Amino acid sequence: MEKRHPNPEDFVGYSIVRVAHVLQRRMDEALSSAGLNARQFSILVYLAQTPNITAGKLARLVLVTPQSMSDLLASLVEAGLVEREPPSGRGHPMGAALTRAGRAALARAFPLVEELDRTTTAGMSRADAKRFNEQLHDMLERLGS
Repeated sequence: MEKRHPNPEDFVGYSIVRVAHVLQRRMDEALSSAGLNARQFSILVYLAQTPNITAGKLARLVLVTPQSMSDLLASLVEAGLVEREPPSGRGHPMGAALTRAGRAALARAFPLVEELDRTTTAGMSRADAKRFNEQLHDMLERLGS
């Protein structure tokens, strides 16, 4: 007799992966009117928050390899959203900063992301949404993001 496997829907991690895929698609769709996608939005936000961030740290925050980050930053420079100076050495700040166009793109993007977040947390109280977000961050930490 063949062993029955549990339904993947019963695994929290599987459900989170499915939710992440749907949210990624919806965020990309929402941000397209601001001329961005979710990953570009993340990079711009972290550059705005931490002007002297290293490329390695930025790559870890947006969940890409350092090589991919280099390509992503190059595309943002080409789009006129970021200006960049070469780093002064490994582990040193990369000298990337938002341009006026980058700040304007973020200003257009934030209301779109906030609206998607309201849709995502519909039916939750503010306290429940905050607690759920904290639990997700705890998971990320445990998983070693």
